[in-house]
Amino acid sequence: MSKQQVSKVKQQNPRYRRGPNHVMETLTTAITLTYFTDTIDEPLINTIAILEQNNYKITHLSVGKHTDASRPHYHIGLIVSYTAKKYLKNFNRSLTPKLKSIECDKKISYYHSNEPVYNPDKGLMYPLKEVEHETENTRLYHQYSRGIPEPQFRELMDKAQNEYLIIQNKKKAKEAEDNDKRNTSKEKYQMLDEHIGTDIVRFRDKSIQTKIRECMHVLLKHARNEYHRNEKYVFRINSMMELVISYLYNKQHIDEDELIDYKFQGLKFFD
Repeated sequence: MSKQQVSKVKQQNPRYRRGPNHVMETLTTAITLTYFTDTIDEPLINTIAILEQNNYKITHLSVGKHTDASRPHYHIGLIVSYTAKKYLKNFNRSLTPKLKSIECDKKISYYHSNEPVYNPDKGLMYPLKEVEHETENTRLYHQYSRGIPEPQFRELMDKAQNEYLIIQNKKKAKEAEDNDKRNTSKEKYQMLDEHIGTDIVRFRDKSIQTKIRECMHVLLKHARNEYHRNEKYVFRINSMMELVISYLYNKQHIDEDELIDYKFQGLKFFD
C-alpha cells in the first residue's frame, strides 16, 4: 500500500482524524515519591521543576513527614495530567532517570488512571497520616500544595490520621497478643520443667510416646484448672501437642531422629 493510500485510509478512520475541533484525551497519573532526606524543600522544588519541564501538569500535590519508620523520610503525593499518549510511555523510560538524579535515596511509584489500583485520594492522603507532624505538614501545604483547597486538605489529613490510628491500634493489639502467647509458652515450659524436676536421666530413658503423654497430662490438668479459675472454656489440643513436642526437643529430651521417626512413623524415607 502506498503512502497516499495509507493517508487516505487514516483520513477515513475517526481514530486518526484530526480536525480543528478535535479534543485530545487528557490522561492522569498518580505519582508517589518517598524521599529519605532531612529536609524536603530542595528535593521537592527540583521534583516540581522536572515534571513541568517534561510537560506534566501538576494538578494536585501533597507532602508530609514520616518518622514512625526505621528511616525518617518524606512522602510526596502528586497527580499529573498530560494530553499526548507518548508521555504515558515516558514515565519509566525518561522521567524516572531524571527524578533519580535528585540527590537523596528515594522510591518512585506510578499509578495510571487506566489501572484498577488508581486511587488519587489515597496518594494525597498518605503523606499526611502522622499526627505528630501536623504543624510541619501544614507548613508544607501552605508553601507547596497544589489543587487542594484548605477545607479538603483538613479533611484529607483527618481521614489519613484516623485510618493510620486504626492500623496502629491493630498493630499494638497484635503485638500484645503475641507477647501473651510468648509469656504463656514460657509459663508452660516452667510447669513442665517442674514436673520433670531433677530426675532428668530417668525421664530421658522413657520412650518419646511416654514423654509426650506425661507432659500432655500436665498441661491438660492445667487447662482444667484454668476453666475453674478463669472460666476459660476452650483450649486447643493441637497447639498443646505442638508446644509439648517443641519443649521436649528444645530442652534436649528427645533428639532429631526420635522426633522424625515419631512424626512420620510408617513412612519410608530411605532405602
